[in-house]
Amino acid sequence: MNTTKFLLLVTIAVGLSLSALVSSADAAAPGHAAFGGAGGARPDGKAAMFYDALAPHGDWFRHDRYGWVWSPRNVGYGWRPYTEGSWAYTDLGWTWNSDLEWGWAPFHYGRWAYETNGWVWVPDDVWAPAWVAWQMGDPWCGWAPLPPLVAWESRPAWDALIPPFCWSFVDMRFLPVRELRGHIVPAARNVTLLHETKNVTQFTLNSERQIVSSGVDPARVERAVGHPLPRLRIENVTTAPRSAGAAVQQDKVLVFRPDLVRTPRPVAPALNGAPEASRQSGTVPITGIAAPTAPTFSREFLQAQEAERRQLAEEQAAEAARLVEIHRRELAQPPGGMSLPSVAQRHLEEHRAFNEQIGRQNQLFEQHVQQGWGMHGSGRR
Repeated sequence: MNTTKFLLLVTIAVGLSLSALVSSADAAAPGHAAFGGAGGARPDGKAAMFYDALAPHGDWFRHDRYGWVWSPRNVGYGWRPYTEGSWAYTDLGWTWNSDLEWGWAPFHYGRWAYETNGWVWVPDDVWAPAWVAWQMGDPWCGWAPLPPLVAWESRPAWDALIPPFCWSFVDMRFLPVRELRGHIVPAARNVTLLHETKNVTQFTLNSERQIVSSGVDPARVERAVGHPLPRLRIENVTTAPRSAGAAVQQDKVLVFRPDLVRTPRPVAPALNGAPEASRQSGTVPITGIAAPTAPTFSREFLQAQEAERRQLAEEQAAEAARLVEIHRRELAQPPGGMSLPSVAQRHLEEHRAFNEQIGRQNQLFEQHVQQGWGMHGSGRR
């Protein structure tokens, strides 16, 4: 049997096994359990500015490396920052308009990091249109949250610093659409799309000392969508939004900025002192997590937990089906003149990434179940 036939058979066999793998996975539904308290203390410093607004939507705790951090509740185990909302091109560059009620803060201030217990937000008091890295390469455009403790003007190789599963990619023609989430490709594809795109992240300061996200060339996006993009103007407001979603009014975007007087200042790079495992995996240990107490189960609790397992299993199966369908189309018509062996190798890498994704989600679920036992009856998820 020649190499081409062998690779094709392996690709098809792995693809057909995805749904079976997902159906038997130990899964959970969206929602984060509390990470454990910090003695009832209120955050100080930069976190204090956001504590009251974010406390109803997530959990604050102390982190060994970052100090006070916040983790959202009621987001999926496959959730990533900057996926529920849309991009608008404004006078400050590409600006994220969140569909989440609390999105005015964590997507414009501070940084996100993926830890062993899920996504956490590290507060800061400098506003930006979006704290993300960008990758571009026809026809793809991708973004990912910038990691903490790295200077925003340093322009490192973000694709090397940020784990592949943290990125979100879309066909460039869908970048400005309102229903963006439905166009984000399966996260397993990121391992190959990062090789087919290049880093275009760029932050600058305008004449008013405001941060501008200027890495993604709007002309390239306009060629992809086939028409000019509207140029919107940022207008600051003094009260937090009352509902989810951005306040877009004709030619402007209303944004809540509780701290308008500070001059943007870069954060000093702090990579050299990081543990080797942290630099490779994007994870560091979290402290302050209480050990689970002896569980006291109610029927309702057990039913809810089982429903959560079924829900995530369904989500994982749907993601597997999307990936298998994409691979089927690419085998029938290889993209960009790729050879069949190259397509098959690409699919194998994505299958491995998908399996890692399933394992990561299931591990996160089990950790949160254990922590949830100690909070049973508290009314928190």
